[in-house]
Amino acid sequence: MEVPLVRDAMRREVYFVGGDDSVSKVIGLMREHRAPLVIVVDELDDGKILGAITERMVMRATYNPDTMKAKTIATRIPQVDSGEPVSKAARLMLENHALALPVEEKGKIVGVIAVEDIIRVMGESLLEDKSRRCDEQKPRHRKP
Repeated sequence: MEVPLVRDAMRREVYFVGGDDSVSKVIGLMREHRAPLVIVVDELDDGKILGAITERMVMRATYNPDTMKAKTIATRIPQVDSGEPVSKAARLMLENHALALPVEEKGKIVGVIAVEDIIRVMGESLLEDKSRRCDEQKPRHRKP
């Protein structure tokens, strides 16, 4: 079985907020777009990435999302390259207790990969592999 790459599983929609935006804005983006992660950037420093906010962080919050700034709760999480196997993304998620990671390509964020994306693409890969093996095992009929 060929292991799928991160680019095969990632979501290409990436949502960004400024560090001074409210956590309420982050929650709104997550709800509206079903985004598992929002990237927080410093608008005054050429869009430098300050960190990310995940669904888990928002669910565990004990602050007022209307007054809390995104940069206050943004956390640095590792990024995974789009050309890596999904197994590397899964390992980074396990090591960092993350449910989603930013995906980079040539130093730019180009997507997001979440646990459910890995499960989906691995399931599809297993089904394709099983189907291929079944086709190979079908008896071949000889022509008379």
